[in-house]
Amino acid sequence: MREELKRISTILFLTVSVLLAFFYLPWRFSVDKINNVVAIALWGRVVNHDFLQVGEDVVFARDPSDVLKDAAIVIPIATNTSVLEEIVRKSIEINKKVGILEFYENEALLKKTARNYPLSSFLRVHRMKPTEYAGYNPRSLRQRLVRAVRERSVDLILLPPPPKKWGFSYPELALDIYYSIVKEARYTTLPAFHPVKLPVWMKLVAWVGLFGVYASINVGYVIVAIVLSFLGNWGRSLSIIFATVLLYRTFKNSKWFLRYLSYVPLAVVTSSIFASPAYVAGIQEFRGVKLSLIALPALVTLKALIVERPKRFERSDLIIVVLLAVAGVYYLFRSGNYGFAPAFEVRVRDFLDAALYARPRTKEIVGFAAAVLMDLNPRLRSTKWGFIFEILVAVGMVSVINTFCHFKGPIFVHLVRTLNGLWTGGFVALLITGVWSLWVGKSY
Repeated sequence: MREELKRISTILFLTVSVLLAFFYLPWRFSVDKINNVVAIALWGRVVNHDFLQVGEDVVFARDPSDVLKDAAIVIPIATNTSVLEEIVRKSIEINKKVGILEFYENEALLKKTARNYPLSSFLRVHRMKPTEYAGYNPRSLRQRLVRAVRERSVDLILLPPPPKKWGFSYPELALDIYYSIVKEARYTTLPAFHPVKLPVWMKLVAWVGLFGVYASINVGYVIVAIVLSFLGNWGRSLSIIFATVLLYRTFKNSKWFLRYLSYVPLAVVTSSIFASPAYVAGIQEFRGVKLSLIALPALVTLKALIVERPKRFERSDLIIVVLLAVAGVYYLFRSGNYGFAPAFEVRVRDFLDAALYARPRTKEIVGFAAAVLMDLNPRLRSTKWGFIFEILVAVGMVSVINTFCHFKGPIFVHLVRTLNGLWTGGFVALLITGVWSLWVGKSY
């Protein structure tokens, strides 16, 4: 009976995922297209083009008195809660758009304030600081701004004059960026977000699919999922985090590459559950990003260390345990919305973005490669420290979910990025297999 229930629940989850692929994805494509608009603001009228002007059309407001009647967009830079709320209230009262500056210190507070007003009043703003030019050249800057539009759907780009050493005049830079981003989005002098609600039946179907994941382990877990669905942002996020762990168990007897692929439909279900205007606008965000990335890999590691630990630890074993701990800390430090990246890696990312449209995440390449390698040679998993391959697979799985949790980004980009991670990961696995076969003179 239990096995039959597990089979029915798994089929329910997969059926719902296919249904959402047919209905939710086209709906989301249309919503992303409607909101795929962008504008550029310059410091002064340096070129005869429809660019906005900082100080006239776009103003920074540290105080309510800085809100100018002639300006079209107000970007609050106050960090005091009451002052910030007053700037937003005054701006919206006189029909100004309010810009939310990406990665600025008041971003979270401003998003919290924005939830009390119409979402159509707010824009996502990406600012290039003059001091940041030192780390870029015209080509890499172009790629950064294209990526901001393509992956995060920013509405307004603030572009200061370039450094003289570039040999690039301000008008040349502005037009170069303009012709690059108009390939990604529709240009307008006054961007606006258009909130579109997901049909209720689609959201209900998505939750049914998630319930299928819970029921595949124990039908009683569905009660937990139902309770979490009513607990707001954190509740929805926790329901997805728990699902990543439960789905791992659901397909525990399947091929590793199939277990990995099962996380793609879960990612679509996740995107559907969070497809309200506030999330698509970037005002609300997935909570517990770090927890979602570490929960499954940590449990896989803990299980392996408890169940498969050596009877007697040798020095090499202790070294590997320490390295795993260091790798875990590094993984957490690198993950999330504000992880750092070395300059060399940034250049590699730019190359992959240019070549593949949406670069695959390293975690997903490594994770799928590990899954394919363990399928090609099951003995890998049974070796002394073979569970490291399983950890890598778990890291790739949760990375797929995390990719789709960037709700303000176009879902088409998430799909392409995931597909690129799959084929490049498979290619890496086959390459390793081929090299190993040539090296030892027999099949892997």
